[in-house]
Amino acid sequence: MEILQHKARPSVSVMAAAGKAMPHASWLIGKALSTKRTNSSRQGFALRLQIETAPNPESRVTLSEKKDILGVPRVNLKWKTTAQDIDSYMRFEQSAHTALQKTGFRLRRFKHELDSDGWPLSMTGGKHHMGTTRMHTNPRQGVVDEHCRVHGVNNLFIAGGSVFPTSGMANPTLTIIALAVRLADHIKQRLL
Repeated sequence: MEILQHKARPSVSVMAAAGKAMPHASWLIGKALSTKRTNSSRQGFALRLQIETAPNPESRVTLSEKKDILGVPRVNLKWKTTAQDIDSYMRFEQSAHTALQKTGFRLRRFKHELDSDGWPLSMTGGKHHMGTTRMHTNPRQGVVDEHCRVHGVNNLFIAGGSVFPTSGMANPTLTIIALAVRLADHIKQRLL
């Protein structure tokens, strides 16, 4: 969505709207507004929406028949979005639009050209694929338990984004570090 114009005091109004419609977006909107203030020739700015897709058993990572130059099988990634993902995106976009419009912004609506799966063409996947060794207490629902131990294998642990039950929408590095530190503490306790 693109915000074209606001009648007065945009930073206060947008931040108030963000607090209601998008509680965790205040930093992003503040950054966009500071960019607008330093570039007075701009008549507006665009908001980039990031959402988390729901875990989907139809999404899979498998090994290909094709091999790389070292003879290692290549990876096939099959990422499938769901009707819930599309609905979440559309609801979030509508919420943001409504909240910002109430504060006096004149908005240009996003054109939702859809691909063959019904997903907006402007939407792309992030670079943080997660959940391939999903954490769950039940071995039928996940690969590792709450201590990152592979179900059924006493001394095999996995620490990384692959154990995340859901992906979130932001960079996972700090969470992965915290998970690794927690796992190191757990293994240390097991050895004592």
